[in-house]
Amino acid sequence: MTYDAAQFLNSSLAILVGVAVAVVLFATFFPETPAFAARRFHRQVRVHLSYLASACHCGPSLRCYQLALLEQLGATLARVKDEPTIAHECLTSALTALSAAQAIGRLKSSLDAAVVAPAIAAKGSRLLTRLSRTLRNPSVWKFARRAREAFALSHNVLATGWGSAEPEEIEALSGVVVGTATLGSDLMRARMFLQGKSNAIPI
Repeated sequence: MTYDAAQFLNSSLAILVGVAVAVVLFATFFPETPAFAARRFHRQVRVHLSYLASACHCGPSLRCYQLALLEQLGATLARVKDEPTIAHECLTSALTALSAAQAIGRLKSSLDAAVVAPAIAAKGSRLLTRLSRTLRNPSVWKFARRAREAFALSHNVLATGWGSAEPEEIEALSGVVVGTATLGSDLMRARMFLQGKSNAIPI
């Protein structure tokens, strides 16, 4: 067997140079800094919350979302433990996301009830569809618009009058009111965070 030392050294040098270039490029474009970890966490929270809003069966999806969110929060807090401000933002973001997820779950389960009027069910489904698209491409204007729609639906249900409603219908309508009111509040907090308000709770 013949050994070519020059070819071996050239190949080894090329591999080392390639690894070094890859490390430099990765560190440049994908820096593993606390700020980058926080931005990635906020983005994943929104994307997965968007999936939850568009899910057909919210019960199993809600439990999976809650578990995944807590696992991701733990991993992110471990990366940003030296930055208390960023860690606090991630924690409050997770709390708001859990609140929004609970509101979405309650709204969807209430809308699925057969006793809910078709007009209310249609408005609620339209709100969730628009919310799913908004969470994928967030903006201050979109969050404010979705929040107004959620509050409007809540007020609309309250104004319908429940004097002659059956107990099952009252329970379902109460779920719609609580779900939309909570969701509207969470979306207003998200809008304030996008505006750069330091006292806002991000999502």
